Amino acid sequence: MLIKFRDTNGDFKIIDNYKDYQNNPTFAISVTANTRGFLPARSYISMYGLNLDKIQNIEDQCNDSNKCIFIGDTEPKVIVVPHTKGKVSQDTIDNFLHIISCNKIEALHFTHYNWLLTFPEEEIRLLLKTLIAPKLITSLKEIYIDTPDLLMFERILNDIRAS
Repeated sequence: MLIKFRDTNGDFKIIDNYKDYQNNPTFAISVTANTRGFLPARSYISMYGLNLDKIQNIEDQCNDSNKCIFIGDTEPKVIVVPHTKGKVSQDTIDNFLHIISCNKIEALHFTHYNWLLTFPEEEIRLLLKTLIAPKLITSLKEIYIDTPDLLMFERILNDIRAS
């Protein structure tokens, strides 16, 4: 699987890089179930031209159940992920990857860590460790992770690969 970190510097122009994928039925974006107010998830939804009301209507269900929810009748498709507050569980990551595979998602724009002031390093480490696990079976071929701190993400991934 290709894991590509995108240095965004908090810039929404990065979304232009994904326009070629937008009409691809195997492409999705993942957003955090936290779109009320001016937040990154809300901004991504707006930039992709998605229906904010539709996504906000399922946020409470997503957060209350602590389960990811797939919205497949949008372009691009959307995976809404519970707000983890920096403490994601392996169960949430497994649920996320299960949704990806069940819906045959091959390319994913992962938006959760852009514009954070502090980074949940242990959460990032757990996610990346799971993504590169040799036993992982998934339809996912490419994941693009937006980050304002490219070097930190690369360091974490290199540390995992070295261990």
